[in-house]
Amino acid sequence: MADTAMEHLTQYVDPYIGTGEHGHVFMGANVPYGFVQLGPTQHSEGWDWCSGYHYSDSTIIGFGHLHLSGTGIGDLGDVAFMPLWGM
Repeated sequence: MADTAMEHLTQYVDPYIGTGEHGHVFMGANVPYGFVQLGPTQHSEGWDWCSGYHYSDSTIIGFGHLHLSGTGIGDLGDVAFMPLWGM
């Protein structure tokens, strides 16, 4: 398959699937059996934020490294990093 054909396949990818309502899906880079799951972290406002991210929230407070996906319960212990510029 040509490179241009592969580029057009990305139009079918929605990285937000499962991050709204009661999805509890981790949104970020991951590999099979990967220990580190780097992704955005938001303020926890209840059960729907247990994966660290919820589609309805627009504020990111950092990027956690140990997110869980689909657990239905928060992991309590993520260490978040927030890159800053110009401070």
